[in-house]
Amino acid sequence: MQIKRIGWGLFVAAGSVLFASAALAGGSTMRLNGDFPLQDASEGTDNQACVVANFTSFQVFGEVLGATDGCSVEIFYNAFAPNKTSASVLKDDGSGSAKVSQQVETSLGVTISGEGCATAPYGGSVLPEKCKTTSSVNASEPSQSVDKGKVSVTCEIGPDGSQLTPSPTTAQLQTIADAFVDRKDVKISNSSSKGTVTIKQKGEQGNPLFCD
Repeated sequence: MQIKRIGWGLFVAAGSVLFASAALAGGSTMRLNGDFPLQDASEGTDNQACVVANFTSFQVFGEVLGATDGCSVEIFYNAFAPNKTSASVLKDDGSGSAKVSQQVETSLGVTISGEGCATAPYGGSVLPEKCKTTSSVNASEPSQSVDKGKVSVTCEIGPDGSQLTPSPTTAQLQTIADAFVDRKDVKISNSSSKGTVTIKQKGEQGNPLFCD
């Protein structure tokens, strides 16, 4: 074990020398790293996301909030195993970009709550195979300030939400759809032939606490 530790120490030291040499030569040695909070430019904190491009860790998760007739509805998504990721080398001004995409099996969670809500409370989840998430962010180091970002989530949840566990009632499905009926960023389809959830975000700087 001691030999391995010494070897690792030499590897890190050698890497540091190479980085320092590149810096002295005027080249960038770092790529964009961090957890970058986004919120929709129109809906604000009712549509939040976090794009993670932190060294070897990549992820995108978020939530949308809606309301109808005293009921609060939350849809949470998490692309925790992306199959396509990238992060650019920082420019001289410290700016860079990152992309995180997951083509299948983004997890979804849905809740209905509210003291004045006539619909029964609900909490369900699904990991659908046909569930695609894409995201991108332009940001700056070291402040991790966001210039702009974009998130898109499209998931099939089965006819009448049949893939959700537990299965929602007809009234619960209608409440979920009604909570976002006037929103351009969230579309819910709960027909008997196909059920889908679509979330779009035109992102701007969000609350850093959302990424915690």
